[in-house]
Amino acid sequence: MQELLCLGAAYIAGLIASRLFFPPLVGYLVAGYVLNILKLDALDTLTHFADVGIELLLFTVGLKLDLSSLLRQEILRVGGLHLIIVTAVSGAAFFILGEHITGALVLGVSLAFSSTVLAVKVLEDNGELSSLHGRDVISILILQDIVAIAMMALTDNKQPTPWALGLLFLPLLRPIAHYFLSISRADELRLLLGVSLALAGGVIAEAVNISPDIGALLTGIMLASHSKTEDLAHKLWGLKEIFRLST
Repeated sequence: MQELLCLGAAYIAGLIASRLFFPPLVGYLVAGYVLNILKLDALDTLTHFADVGIELLLFTVGLKLDLSSLLRQEILRVGGLHLIIVTAVSGAAFFILGEHITGALVLGVSLAFSSTVLAVKVLEDNGELSSLHGRDVISILILQDIVAIAMMALTDNKQPTPWALGLLFLPLLRPIAHYFLSISRADELRLLLGVSLALAGGVIAEAVNISPDIGALLTGIMLASHSKTEDLAHKLWGLKEIFRLST
């Protein structure tokens, strides 16, 4: 019953938002706030569905991402300059307010991060995910995620294990992943393969104390450039939207 109320409220709020020419995501957020005010907490099942939806979203982004785009000078310059400026200004402000210099810098870096999930959703709704500026935005956000992982390793008690570096080699398994995608001729098999790889990336990343979203992104990159990835991304679109309603 509680799952039905949560999903029904998300649908109604999303429908109202779309009628008001807002993205449905705005409605979902409003529904979540209202349900929280009414003390209707999300069940573990819905929370798990939301996590799966985010993993599928990042996996789909990885399908469309060119790994070499992360190393372009303009990405490193813009992304790095943004991090430095926001960290310096925010860190100085917190330090003036009496925070320790270490805490001020950590808070400053945190404020420099943007929401990858929210940005991807907006770009996707506007049909700009595959555009030049859309790919640049995603590349900068991934650069921020890499910095965030490093920061958590330094400040969190739950540090990534030494095996976490092995995640960087996941894209090297591309020939094997491409082979299985090529021999999966039925639509439902390709969809099942995509979901399985997204969840596998999340499980592997979580096992080495890294956010499962990063693992899903890397397995998406592993499949990128295959002729059938565009079709797979299209099939995953509706599925991940259903899962992400739980957020």
